[in-house]
Amino acid sequence: IRNNQKYFNIVSKLKARVKTEQEGYTNIINITVTSYKPQETSDLANALAKVYTIEDFKEKNAQTTKALKTVKEQLSKAEKALRESERKVRKYREQHKFVTLDGSASRLTSKLNDAETELENIRSDITQVENILFEIEQNPDYIYFSSFKLLLNQQNAVLDGIQSQMNQLRSKLNNYSQYYTPEHPIIKDIKLQINNKQKRFIDELKAFRETLIHAEIAAQEKWKKFDEEYKALPLQGLTLDNLERELGINTKVYQEAKLRYQEALIKQSEQVQEVFIIRPAFLPTTPINPTMIGPTTAVGTIIGLILGIVLAFVAETLDTTFSTIDDIEKTLDTTVLGIIPYVNIEDIKTKLEEKMTNPVSDEILQMQARLVSHYDPKSTMAESFRGLRTNVHFGLLDKGYKSVMVTSSVSGEGKTTIAVNLAVSMAQIGLNTLLVESDLRKPRVSRLFGIEREPGLTDVVLRKESLDSVIRNMTDLMLGTMASDIFKADKIPGIEYLNILTCGRIERNPSEIIASRKIDGILEELKERYDLIIFDSAPVIQATDSTVLGAKVDTVILTYYQGKISRGTLRRSKNQLEMLKSDILGVVINGMKADVSADYADYKYSYDYHYSYGESQEEGRNKILSFLSSFFLYKKEGLVTSFYQTLRKWRILAVLGAIVGLIGGGCLVSKFLKSSKHEKSSYVGSQTTSQKDTLQIMTTKDTSRIPLEEMPGVYNVPKAVPSEMKKIASEYGIKPGSDVSISQQMVIPKSKTMQTTIKEEQPSPPVITKTQPEQYIPMTEIKSREFRPVYPEESLPPASELRGVSQPYSLLLKQETNYEIAKSEVENLRMRGLPAFLTTDFSNPNYKTYLICYGSFKSKDHIAKKINELLLLGFDGKFRNVQFPFAISLGKFSTEEAALTYLKEFPNMKEFAYLQPSDPTNAAATEHFLLIGGFDSKESANLFKQTKPELMAKVIIAR
Repeated sequence: IRNNQKYFNIVSKLKARVKTEQEGYTNIINITVTSYKPQETSDLANALAKVYTIEDFKEKNAQTTKALKTVKEQLSKAEKALRESERKVRKYREQHKFVTLDGSASRLTSKLNDAETELENIRSDITQVENILFEIEQNPDYIYFSSFKLLLNQQNAVLDGIQSQMNQLRSKLNNYSQYYTPEHPIIKDIKLQINNKQKRFIDELKAFRETLIHAEIAAQEKWKKFDEEYKALPLQGLTLDNLERELGINTKVYQEAKLRYQEALIKQSEQVQEVFIIRPAFLPTTPINPTMIGPTTAVGTIIGLILGIVLAFVAETLDTTFSTIDDIEKTLDTTVLGIIPYVNIEDIKTKLEEKMTNPVSDEILQMQARLVSHYDPKSTMAESFRGLRTNVHFGLLDKGYKSVMVTSSVSGEGKTTIAVNLAVSMAQIGLNTLLVESDLRKPRVSRLFGIEREPGLTDVVLRKESLDSVIRNMTDLMLGTMASDIFKADKIPGIEYLNILTCGRIERNPSEIIASRKIDGILEELKERYDLIIFDSAPVIQATDSTVLGAKVDTVILTYYQGKISRGTLRRSKNQLEMLKSDILGVVINGMKADVSADYADYKYSYDYHYSYGESQEEGRNKILSFLSSFFLYKKEGLVTSFYQTLRKWRILAVLGAIVGLIGGGCLVSKFLKSSKHEKSSYVGSQTTSQKDTLQIMTTKDTSRIPLEEMPGVYNVPKAVPSEMKKIASEYGIKPGSDVSISQQMVIPKSKTMQTTIKEEQPSPPVITKTQPEQYIPMTEIKSREFRPVYPEESLPPASELRGVSQPYSLLLKQETNYEIAKSEVENLRMRGLPAFLTTDFSNPNYKTYLICYGSFKSKDHIAKKINELLLLGFDGKFRNVQFPFAISLGKFSTEEAALTYLKEFPNMKEFAYLQPSDPTNAAATEHFLLIGGFDSKESANLFKQTKPELMAKVIIAR
């Protein structure tokens, strides 16, 4: 039944509907069956009781029945042998006229007959013992079922005593099993005693077999002695005597078999039925717990209300974001300077493209959409920035401030867009404005304006460049990437007052640069030149740059993207700034949706060339309907995927649960409370306890892999992969339709360190048609600005050192100084089908840098092709081409499975390990090298080996 799923399901369903219990301390067991059909309840209860009585009788009398069958077979064989012996004696006497032997010969014949009978009995017992041992080996319970008194000629009191003790222990175990679990000490002790008795029984049985074997040898010697004396008698009389002796032996065997058969029959006749039915089940006439529509409906309604209220309360409690403007001001004890509504960037690009007389690239449209204050001054977005400009301007005038820093708690909250549009708006009212790109980690201002990033602020601080040579004005903007198609000074008056100071070359110590005294002098000089200086700085939580710069500027504007971070994170950002005595001018709320809450209904807008401040007459009449619609139907966009935001996003489920509970609660509760028809059937057994059914239903649950975009801790909204890229996607094992970001879209473990160090500001999507692979760089210059080849062709390792086809090139995806972070990112890239690996850069003597790399490539053309394929698949990171001429080899293997099996001997090396085929162009002849890391020199490889003792015996080879 267990091997047939259909029968197994039927038995499982029947078992769920049957309940058995002992009635008090009596030996009566009640069977209760529950069903929706009255006839079925009585039939099933009676059938169970009847089957139980039959099976109980069979089980308890199985050994007697089996012994009777065996003895009956032996009796049949003995009777057949006896009849054959009688026929032979009668025939011989008729032929030879009653030839007989004298008295001494008769006595000798009698002795020979006794010896032969003894020998046959011993041999029969040996055969039975061997059969019993075989049966016990196949089924240990045979010890309890076998009746050794009926099967053996020679009795063994020791075996009988052990068997009796085991039967008593087994009965005791059955009794205690009704009250104790299998793990109870009493149950364990009884089982241990039974196991010891079983071992002793088998040992005694084997010893008894050895005793019988020795007895067989002695009996055979005794028989041979009498047989030799018997053969000396006259031949005719000897022949007759042989036949009579055989007849005598068969007669004795038959008589003994007949005796044992009669004993078995007597034992079988002593069997009685120990379980019988006291009262059968009758057809039930009334149901149990009849359905009462009124009470069950009331109970369902109450349960539905309670569940709905609890779910709604939990959803609202777990939502740690702000829900009202007053809540933000009260929590931060500061002013909300402005509210920037949410708008889809694609809608702005579409509207701008419609206004264009000449087609422009998507990159240009992306830049224009970010500079909405300049390119779409009549839009609601531009009006929101002008409102922010007014509040900021008067706030600065009241306090006499000239420098302001715009920052945010984490990346992706729109601080750069707000800083840029605020600078453009300030310039439009005639203020001589300087926009400083002070985010020295991920600068974005220069890219938005289409101008070169170098030279800039870092060049002034570190390389003594003059301010006049690095500050860009309108002329520089006209010569940038967007050129005259973008900036037309006559379009919006006042844009000529906008000046930009880019960040310059990216250095490895941005915090030290910001904290230097040179910045103080530069800031004082800029205050004398310009009416207003706006700094676009790094996020507060993710870098210390903003905290340091906030203490140097006059005041700070904090950006908060609605719903992106918790109130605790925003409060911590403000506290960090105030710890260094930074002045907080106020907060700008970005990405505000009109349908998030009734408090934000006045910010509803549409992207057209008209405004809709406040409520219209129709909106006033339908405000309640609009609120309900926004509460249930709006779709959050641009928010970080997190547990709390997902819960808030699906809060409709909580309210719908309440509605379903109100409407269908009665039916739902009625279904569970609806009684089945049932009846009881009882029977009495000789024992005082009943057997407990121990059948367990084993099921397996097939869990499919959760897509990466649905996992907690994944950033960015996935973008669809074009249909023409399905072939490339399948090559990498990446499911089409999913998107992966090398630098941002990682599965982040739920630890505070990871969450505060991995998040980075989302880069703009790359333009694939213009992407060119960067120049090959040495490992010692990965973080420098100048990228130049360090391994020309003539400096590569000699061909004699190469193993298979040379593949020295790899893609550098990212760098990390924290090993756990690097390890986590490698694991997640591998989970998405990208065979990434780690290697170590020892170029900095102060700390190690872990490089996250991918692939082994033969040439620059191959690596450039792979870059384009990865970009098309959605891996929107910054790729760098590096050259690793050397690696540490763990060995060469004919199959990937063999290599992976060997890798288990190096559990600490799995993040650094990867497979490199000997010839990627010939799959049939390919062997696999199991390599560790990639290194720019043998010295670097040896240095890595010294940090890993398990690799000291391994060789360094050319990749």
